[in-house]
Amino acid sequence: MFIIGIYLYNQEIFTAGFILGVMGMVFIFLSYLYARMGAKVIGTNCPHCYGTGYINIGTGKSAREETCTVCQGTGKMYDKAKIHLMKEKDKRNEKSEEKNGSL
Repeated sequence: MFIIGIYLYNQEIFTAGFILGVMGMVFIFLSYLYARMGAKVIGTNCPHCYGTGYINIGTGKSAREETCTVCQGTGKMYDKAKIHLMKEKDKRNEKSEEKNGSL
């Protein structure tokens, strides 16, 4: 958009060139911010279970609750980096428990 805006501005279509140039710069700036900060969905409610951590299956006597498969029962959605860090923390806790248990 920015390049098209510059082209139109050079072709003496000043208003359209200016508008497209500014829109292109805004798009470039927002793309930079998004790439820098990433798509952060940490702590938002799971859209599958609506933040409860479980889903209701069946009706009447056959009704039961099952753990949500999307959020694994947490009720929250995390990005991949947060999930990786949580797994690493669990591994470190298990190793420290093994060391304390063997002493």
